[in-house]
Amino acid sequence: ELKEVTSHELCRLGQWYYGDLPDRIKQKDAFKQLENPHKEVHENAKLVVECHNRNDLYGVEMGFKQLEEASEKVITLLCELEKDL
Repeated sequence: ELKEVTSHELCRLGQWYYGDLPDRIKQKDAFKQLENPHKEVHENAKLVVECHNRNDLYGVEMGFKQLEEASEKVITLLCELEKDL
């Protein structure tokens, strides 16, 4: 259901990202680059649900591809951050 797709600010990663973090983390390039692909994950999840509700199978397929790409970027950036900490 669409109401189950949280915003990028309310999920656990978003709460961490927008929380009270030390400047040494916020200044990392990987941290700065994380916001947009994380937002894309949530936007594409919402799109997939909306397309599914309309029986738009092509939209579901395209949304999943974009969701997967954004998710991979998020994971890569989080791994980079983890190495720097």
